[in-house]
Formats: sequence, C-alpha cells, structure tokens
Amino acid sequence: MPVRSVPLLTALTALILATLPVLSASAGDPAPETPPPLGYRLASADVQVPFNHVDAHVNVSATVNGKGPFRFHVDTYNSFPASIDDDLARELGLEPVAKVPNSDGTEIKMRDVVRLDEVSIGGVTFTNVMALVGDYDYVPTPDGGSLQGLIGFTSLKQLLVTFDYPASVLRFREGKLPADASHTAPFKLWTGSPDLMIELGGKEIPIGIDTGSGAAWLLDHSQAERLAIEDTLETVGEVRTVHGSQPLLRGALPHPLSLADHEIHPAVGHFMKLGMPRGLVGYGVLRSFAVTFDGKRRVVRFEREPEPEAVTLSPEELEDWVGSFHHDDRTFVLRLEGKELMFHEAGLPGQRAIPLSADELKLRGSPTRIRRRLGPGGEPVLEIRLHPGRPPLVAPRSS
Repeated sequence: MPVRSVPLLTALTALILATLPVLSASAGDPAPETPPPLGYRLASADVQVPFNHVDAHVNVSATVNGKGPFRFHVDTYNSFPASIDDDLARELGLEPVAKVPNSDGTEIKMRDVVRLDEVSIGGVTFTNVMALVGDYDYVPTPDGGSLQGLIGFTSLKQLLVTFDYPASVLRFREGKLPADASHTAPFKLWTGSPDLMIELGGKEIPIGIDTGSGAAWLLDHSQAERLAIEDTLETVGEVRTVHGSQPLLRGALPHPLSLADHEIHPAVGHFMKLGMPRGLVGYGVLRSFAVTFDGKRRVVRFEREPEPEAVTLSPEELEDWVGSFHHDDRTFVLRLEGKELMFHEAGLPGQRAIPLSADELKLRGSPTRIRRRLGPGGEPVLEIRLHPGRPPLVAPRSS
C-alpha cells in the first residue's frame, strides 16, 4: 500500500484493508447486475515478468483494457483485485459501478469501484477485474512518474505466484505447492490479504505479508507498549497513507523473529497506528527471499540461497574492520564478538557478518554487502550496499 514518506524511510507503505464490494443502492432501486467472475489467462505454462524494486515496491508495466503501458505495483496487502488512480480512470472513461467502505488503517472512507475488462502484466492477463479508485499521484515510481494502479491479492490468489526478489522476477503458474515443501507456513485471509501468525514477546499476533511495505517489520503502536519498549522508540519520519498521515517510529525488538523457520536479523521494528494489535512484514525482510503464494491452499513458502562459506580471517585482519563509520546522520559500528564480526547501526541490534574476503563482508540472512576501501585522502571507508540497484552508502571511519 503506497505512501509518500520522508527521506529517512523512502519506501514505507501503509495498511489498506479493503472490504468486499457493497453496492450503494437506494430503497426501491432495481438490484444491480451480477458482474462476470474474476478470471485469468496465461500466455504460457510458466510466465515470468521482470519487476523493478529499487524503491522497495514491486513495479511493473501494465495495460488496462488494451491501453497503456501504465505504472503499476503488485501489492499483496491490497485485498481488492486491483486499484486505479482517479486520473487514469477518467482517462479511460471508466464509470463507477459501486461504492465501498475502505480503510487505510487510520480512517474509513467510501471509495468508487470500477470494472476493468482486462489488466495485463507481461504474459498474464486478469479479466473482469473490480478496481478501487483513488488518488495515487503522491506515490513516486522509479522512472520519475507517479503510480497509476495496483494489482491486489484477490487477483493473485487464483494462481501460484512467486515474488523472486533476488532475481527481480515475478512467476505465475497454475498448480500448488508440494505438501512437503520446506519453509512453508499457512496464512489466513481475514481481510482478503495474507496474514501469518508470528510469535512476538511470548504472544502470537497476525502479521500481514505486504509486498507494498518498505519496512522490515511494521507494527501497531500498541505492540511497543506491550513489549515495554515505547520509551526507547525514535521518530524517523511521517507516513502518508491513502487518507492521511501519521508519525513513524523505530526501535529494537527484544529478540529476532522467525518466519517459516527462518530466523530474521536484525530485530528492528517500525511502529505506527494500524488500527488493531497486529503488524506487517515488508520489503526489509522479503527482499532476501523468493516468496511463493499458493492462494488456493493458503500456504506461503519463503526460500533463500544458503549462506556462503565464510573466509577465515587472522586476528589482525579482523581488527582492521573494527570501528565506527558515519554516513550523514547515521553511525555504523563493526565490533568483535569473540572471533566474529558484528555489524550494527547505532542504537539498533547487531547482525553477524560473514567474511567473504579480507575486504568484503556479507550480513547473515541479508543481501547487504560491505566493502572496505580507502577514501580520496587515504582514510578507511566502508561501502555499504543495501540494494543492488542503488549506489552504496559511503561511510568514513570516525574512530
């Protein structure tokens, strides 16, 4: 779910819990016609659609009713079959066929619904698609434009869909996950979007799998109160949702979280008011995985490459990494814990580093890579690559 966020968190998105369409008809009006059912067509048995996720969203090119291409996101926590920008709806001459109550986690408003004959991305076409109409001009896209629509989970759940973040590819096919597939977990569709049950602080809470959220873990503010970490949170910006905006806070969680038997490091949460005691897992975690949704069986699988073998470094080589490094207003720290390097941002939990060479590290369970270089003046600097499509952060040593 798209938001416009502050520079410190450039791609965080907010919760949209869309209810099913409820036609608004006055007493005595004839009953509306039942629309044809949602469907799909695949150009081949295994359709692969490249996507751009440099801004933490799943960006694709889509055609609507044979026209386009238009800038779309594929968003698992938009529970409607699709959403469309109001300007594009007018451009395509789409008339409302219904109104529905819709919440962004802060308030509920009535929104128009239109019917799209077809929405296509690559070799997959969704047919007879009901779409919410909204204003998405505030959501930027990597090409410098603004968002024109979203494909939601109600469309996706008809197929076996894989979000392969490391390969930057969406895969669509018919079928189901094998019953004995590893690293799987059941999900619920309480709101029409996929929710897992995750243990947090000795209590299970629902966590939505949100390909439209840029945070690793986005939690309702009540969870910070329950975990007694509210006083440790720092405000890192403001989140704009579909209907408004609110502060965004960040803090360390008491322990790592588990996702389908994968332990996730570091345990850092972002907090805002989501309207209920729950949370979302988003891009900060998902980017390490190929995530496959089996919507018919309501099972999701999280796969990632095995960790590489670590190179053994001498005590002197290990010591060469140790220190504090600054990038703008952020401080990154490398310290020794026994014979292992730990990397963390100041005030947040540490993450074990896997040495790939004397001058390159990889963080455990993360695509983040760190190279050690000499700066223009011969001073030690770290190049911290958080995303393959973005330039690395360059952080000079400060101690």
